[in-house]
Amino acid sequence: MSTASTRALSTATAAGPATRAGAASGGGVARSLAQLLASNALVSLTGLLCLPVLFRNLGPASYGQLSLFLLLLGLLGSLDVSRPTLVRELSRDGDGRALGELLPLVGLSQRLLVPLALAVGWLVFGPLEGLALGLGTWLFVAASGPYASLAAAQRVGVAVSVRNVAWVVAFVVAAALSFRELPAHAYAWPFVVANGVILLVNRRLSGGVGSAREQRPSVAVWQRFRGRSLDILGLSVATAVVVSADKLLLEGSASAETFGHYAAQYDLATRLHVLSTALGTVLLPALSQRVAKDGFERAAALFVRQAGWIALLFFCGLAGLLLFSDEVLALVLGDAALEAENVYPLLLVGIFFALFGHLITPWQRACGDFRTHRRIYTLAALLMLVVGVVTIPRFGPLGAVLTYSTARCADVLLVASEVRRIPRAILPSSRVALLAGMALALLALGLWRFAAHGGAA
Repeated sequence: MSTASTRALSTATAAGPATRAGAASGGGVARSLAQLLASNALVSLTGLLCLPVLFRNLGPASYGQLSLFLLLLGLLGSLDVSRPTLVRELSRDGDGRALGELLPLVGLSQRLLVPLALAVGWLVFGPLEGLALGLGTWLFVAASGPYASLAAAQRVGVAVSVRNVAWVVAFVVAAALSFRELPAHAYAWPFVVANGVILLVNRRLSGGVGSAREQRPSVAVWQRFRGRSLDILGLSVATAVVVSADKLLLEGSASAETFGHYAAQYDLATRLHVLSTALGTVLLPALSQRVAKDGFERAAALFVRQAGWIALLFFCGLAGLLLFSDEVLALVLGDAALEAENVYPLLLVGIFFALFGHLITPWQRACGDFRTHRRIYTLAALLMLVVGVVTIPRFGPLGAVLTYSTARCADVLLVASEVRRIPRAILPSSRVALLAGMALALLALGLWRFAAHGGAA
């Protein structure tokens, strides 16, 4: 392992547990969160500005294919078992020497995911798109080592900002290419190149962490983390189903135009996820250090306080979007989008529930609990598939929303699991009741806006 990356992590170790915990709960978290929110706001705004350009230039059918490619690229990256393990272990111990022992997990992930990406891409799109999906996945997993090194050194904001800026450029390039009639795979390659840039920049920032030699697969490291890796992999597979089953089933049963309209509305709604994922990214190393230093109850008090404010802010923002959902849809996608089945308000409601999956996941991982999340998401994935197979062929986009809503049951169960686990002195019933009230209010508002547009007619 390089001297620069060792120095970055050793500095955190030498500062002592108290200093590291203070940085995590104070300046380190605030600085990383500010960087993440700024860069996530940039990528969200850029994606939002490019969405109407791509949708109108490519048309609903081609846009749907690009949206599906980006979905699969993200899903395959989420199956990487090495990244969460590296971040948690290094954040807890702050030991730079441990990184060299853990990097073979990256090679194991690549051996598993790259052939899968090539096969899925070939079957769903074609050989060139399959090559793009395989290469993009390899580059993403290869960046896990440098990413973990930066996260453990309280530079997660920098690491994710690099990713966001690279994807901002990719969106702009894809939008510019959409003014020309090019093969479908041409619009996917800017995002593959972006993953390559992310790898190179993060490796440089971490002092050269993550060479091919360091990431060579090892049976010993797999045996050491086999139980946890299987839990992470099981959770990742279930999560992949939860976040994609509605789109994949609709794509297989509906026309390309219908799928394209749903994909555009889905993408417009889920732009808000960049905020909750940014919060979750910062919370994992911060809460891991807090649990290790101060124990469960003090870390839980911090988590409950932060999650409460985040939920309130999301509630206010989503309520405003729901009140003007038709206007937002027409502005971004054009008046023609209102003539398609408008499920955008219902998708916005789901964003509020999904927020808690993004927040509770890093909290449970910080506590070393990968199993609860896996079990809940596995159950939700199975229910989602059942609902999707029954409703999507019959109801089309509305069935896809019902399938998406079934997945949100997992987020409710995650909240329930922490309500049972966290002592009442830390998480009083009044906070739980307030959260339930906000969820019901948004649900009522979403149903009203959906019905006002004509419902499923």
